[in-house]
Amino acid sequence: MKPAIAEILKKHTDSLMALPSVVGTAEGRYEGVPCVTVLVIELSDDLLGQLPNELEGYRVVVSESGEIKAL
Repeated sequence: MKPAIAEILKKHTDSLMALPSVVGTAEGRYEGVPCVTVLVIELSDDLLGQLPNELEGYRVVVSESGEIKAL
C-alpha cells in the first residue's frame, strides 16, 4: 500500500523546494487520481528535467503559479 500523500510531501518538500523556481508543494488531483503538485514560478525545460515524474507511486504534476507572497 502506498503511503499517504501528506507523508510523501513531508519527506520530499525540502528537497523539491531547494530547486530554483519551486515555490510550493501540495496534494492535488490529476484526472481524478491523487497526485503530488509542485508549484513553480516559471516552468522551463531545465526545471522539468530536475523534477521527478513520480514520487513513491504518485504522479508529480507541475503547475506554474508565479511568485507566491504572504498576505
